[in-house]
Amino acid sequence: MCRSPAHTARAAREVVLTAGAIGSARLPLRSGVSTPRPQNALLSGRHPVYALREWRGDTHGALLASAGLTSSEASIVHNEWLGYTDDWDDWLSRSRGWIEQEIDEG
Repeated sequence: MCRSPAHTARAAREVVLTAGAIGSARLPLRSGVSTPRPQNALLSGRHPVYALREWRGDTHGALLASAGLTSSEASIVHNEWLGYTDDWDDWLSRSRGWIEQEIDEG
């Protein structure tokens, strides 16, 4: 069901506030709540959505670090999971600035 931008903005903000209340609020999430929001409903929803995106990325990084995976190892696992081809793997690794040694070590 398609909702209004104002409804989406309120719902996104509620998710951010709830995540903060359960103790999972790191800096990007907290800043998404505390940043002044525009009056325009569509733009207002942007802040909590971006904060959630940053929180998601931070969570992925924390999980990978706690598992002891390097960035190149994490990429290899990800690419195998999705079935990327070797050509894609090479392009993706280089697009992230990894050098041949890091790729080989992964």
